[in-house]
Amino acid sequence: MTDTVSRAGAESDAAFMTLTMAKVYAGQGKWSQVLAICHHLLRQDPGDGQAAALLELAEGKIAATGVDRLVPLMGRWASLSWRLKLLRVLGR
Repeated sequence: MTDTVSRAGAESDAAFMTLTMAKVYAGQGKWSQVLAICHHLLRQDPGDGQAAALLELAEGKIAATGVDRLVPLMGRWASLSWRLKLLRVLGR
């Protein structure tokens, strides 16, 4: 039962990683969340022009705040943490 619940949790997390959710986060100024979602979407579909444009916007907004060195690291960290969570779920 724990495996089923854990897998359902991971699937529901992935279900929220949509362009619509990225736009909601962008409207709230939560640019690191926008980065994570856009990276996820672009891994799924590298040709997604809307996700690429939103990613570029998020990177620009973060760069404007003076943390431009962290943008690639934050995106990578978000991607790896999501993968780790998924691996933990699948490993059970």
